[in-house]
Amino acid sequence: MLFVVPPYLGMDEINTGEPESWFTSVTVPLGVISIAAYVGKYADVNFSVLDLNVSIAKHADKFMCTKWEDFLKDELSEFLKKETPDVVGISAIFNSQIGYIDKISTYSKEFWPKTIVVSGGGGVGTSMSSEVFERAPKLDAIATGEAEIPVLNLFKAPLKLEYLEEGKGGKQEIELSKVNSSCRILLKI
Repeated sequence: MLFVVPPYLGMDEINTGEPESWFTSVTVPLGVISIAAYVGKYADVNFSVLDLNVSIAKHADKFMCTKWEDFLKDELSEFLKKETPDVVGISAIFNSQIGYIDKISTYSKEFWPKTIVVSGGGGVGTSMSSEVFERAPKLDAIATGEAEIPVLNLFKAPLKLEYLEEGKGGKQEIELSKVNSSCRILLKI
């Protein structure tokens, strides 16, 4: 599984700040680490993390001279050379990160067409999930609440995409519930 952590700041804030100020946005992605630790304890899953806050800070010169979309593609293409993830998880704990989900999910599907792309976090897995699906049509699922158990269940499923499409729990929203007739699912605990 590849976790992608979008920038915490909006692009307009990043572009007006000095590169040194970006380091204030580099923090440990605790939600991602918590999910990886829990799922790794109960399932044999390899995790990678692409924290775009770190990427921007490390490659400030390149970032300042490159369009955001091209910078993102370059960062994802580095992972393309190394591995093909079964699942890409986009962590968006802040509302400011929601705007990045579309491009990240679109490029993930472009690079890895059979990969399941999910998102979650405080900014996504709340009452805004329908809006997030509208803004990011390539997204397969959204985790709401604590994602450790739903992500573990996803990895334990022999056929992951079929597991999502089944929408276990139907409209009762016990664990997985369909938002609409397409393969857009809310992962719930």
